[in-house]
Amino acid sequence: MITVETIAPGLLALTVTGKIEKSDLDAAIPAIEKAYGETEKISVVADLSGFEGISAEAFVGDLRYGLSHLGDLKRYDRVAVITDRDWIEALVWVEGKLVPGATVRCFEPGERDDARRFAAGEDVPEKKRPSFIRRIPADRPDALAFAMGGKLTGAEVKAFTAILTEAYENFAMIDLLIRIDSYEGFEFSTLFDRHTWSMKGASFSKIRRYALVGAPSFIRNSFGLFATFLPFETKMFDAEDEDEAWAWIGAKKAEPEA
Repeated sequence: MITVETIAPGLLALTVTGKIEKSDLDAAIPAIEKAYGETEKISVVADLSGFEGISAEAFVGDLRYGLSHLGDLKRYDRVAVITDRDWIEALVWVEGKLVPGATVRCFEPGERDDARRFAAGEDVPEKKRPSFIRRIPADRPDALAFAMGGKLTGAEVKAFTAILTEAYENFAMIDLLIRIDSYEGFEFSTLFDRHTWSMKGASFSKIRRYALVGAPSFIRNSFGLFATFLPFETKMFDAEDEDEAWAWIGAKKAEPEA
């Protein structure tokens, strides 16, 4: 279902719930078309927190409609997307780069008021998500352990890869333990960082064992599938089994964490 609300001339609020069918698009398009005729610039608040997918028929209809309105892309001013799903945020980040002149931002479900204010043209500072990649000291220099949490930034990921790169240069093989204390996603610009991906490719021949501790279920599922194709040993552990993870890589914490 797609609910369309006109907040002000040229400012629309779209709320998407459940699985989108072609009939939902057909019902929403007239309201969108009406907004095109009201003002030169158009801003949108799209609440996708209840989105559960799209049917094949609706996808084809949406694609056809989008292609027929490519000329209208330059009319978009601000787009606020409300979501708590990383894959939607990634898609929004990419599409935002393709819309000329538009400012596109994602907001969490608890930030609906901020999303509307932003779409209405107000200056809404981006909230900094607490995040960290912290080194955990180990009793062997060729055993590296890290705790990760929050929404990881590009700067933190680059610092993390720099530490790994140095270890790859100093040791023939390393053991690696990653503990996930919390997870709120990551900046999607890191997906397109050439240095990060080249380092990942080089790491495959340098890792002996890789332990992943405390990962949420969706990471465990994707990691389990991906691990089948990796040339080193991998194993996942629950958060309460961290000591077992250390034993599995053959190392110990060098000192209590601060």
